[in-house]
Amino acid sequence: MMKHQIEVQLRFSDFDMMRHVNNARYASYMELGRIAFFNEVIDRQHNWQHIGMVVARLELDFKLPVLWGEQMMVETRVTEIGQKSMQIENLIFAGKESASYTIRAVGRTVLVCFHYTENKSILVPTEWRTRFENYLVS
Repeated sequence: MMKHQIEVQLRFSDFDMMRHVNNARYASYMELGRIAFFNEVIDRQHNWQHIGMVVARLELDFKLPVLWGEQMMVETRVTEIGQKSMQIENLIFAGKESASYTIRAVGRTVLVCFHYTENKSILVPTEWRTRFENYLVS
């Protein structure tokens, strides 16, 4: 299985008065991971206005807070590929440095393949399925 990981730059506005990342920000970090994943795995030049994915479900499990002064990384992997949908999992890691990263949150997103000009769900394209399988966790 291949891994897809990105470093996330934390911003001052991400933090609350307790000096940890506000829980509402985690969905945005998952989105950053998802976009970077698709840009690398599908194609950065793909026309997403024609055929793409829509979010059908998003869930998050918080393990530990991300604190002021820590660094963060998001790992994206595929957990399931259906006929018209797929599920991805985002592992959100943080720590003082990458060697000490621990899992802070786990998010799961169900995405449905969608044809925007026809306004309907479609089968996951064969080429995409083949590429997604490289990131499939067993």
